[in-house]
Amino acid sequence: MRRLVLALAMLLVSTPAAADANLALRLGSIWVTDPDFDLVSTTDAIPSMQLAVGWDTGGPLSFEVAYGFASSSAETFEVIQSSFFLHQFQGAAYYGVPLSDWWRAYGRGAAGLELGVLRLEDLSTTVLGASALGLGLEGTVGIELRMPVSGSGDRWATTLGLSVEAGYGWRPLAHSFDDAEVDHDEDAEPLPLRAGAIDVGDVNLSGPILRFGGVLRF
Repeated sequence: MRRLVLALAMLLVSTPAAADANLALRLGSIWVTDPDFDLVSTTDAIPSMQLAVGWDTGGPLSFEVAYGFASSSAETFEVIQSSFFLHQFQGAAYYGVPLSDWWRAYGRGAAGLELGVLRLEDLSTTVLGASALGLGLEGTVGIELRMPVSGSGDRWATTLGLSVEAGYGWRPLAHSFDDAEVDHDEDAEPLPLRAGAIDVGDVNLSGPILRFGGVLRF
């Protein structure tokens, strides 16, 4: 019995501390190199936002789940207003390398499901809408400044991190908008003729990524 108690005590001492939770907010841009994206954007860069919840394992590796959102819009021939929205649902892993007490370099790899939503509207308020699912893979490298917020000694209860990261997002499957449908006004007189699904085309959102962010660990 004494040996069993001693073995359990040694196991508890050697077991790493419970994982620390963290909340992250990142703002940046995704650069789309596909020329077909010009239909819904006047520039190649899409403003993006990412909100993540993660946990540290006590070592160099940490994990998170994230939701990302990006949008753009453009006007074509001064008649058609187009809008595009991208929703990302990711799982990601970090590997951090301390450079000093305050600075840390890291690599981030993420994979997830992405929903693209396309809307086209003309001056007569006719709306053409379509959505498409796709897969997204991301790889970035960055550097983070970690600052203590509360606590004392060698153990800080809360830290604030400020980071910048750059990398590439790869979408192995293009978003295919082949089922666009026209929204009809049921109160219009006379009722407009109904059209079948319209193939608007494909767009590949692969491209470079640049983000600035903040993370709160507690």
